Amino acid sequence: MTENRGAYINIGPDYKLKFTQFDAVPHPNIRPMVRIPRDAGVAACKANAFLGIRS
Repeated sequence: MTENRGAYINIGPDYKLKFTQFDAVPHPNIRPMVRIPRDAGVAACKANAFLGIRS
């Protein structure tokens, strides 16, 4: 076990806060995420503009 811990807060419909803490877990033995090319975002913006989609 490491000393790293995580936490998150759920906010209920009555705005009551529920705090949850958890211990760190080992990283899975998988390949890291592959980065997308820098111009991929530009192409998506142009496609959205062509289709009239606002982000």
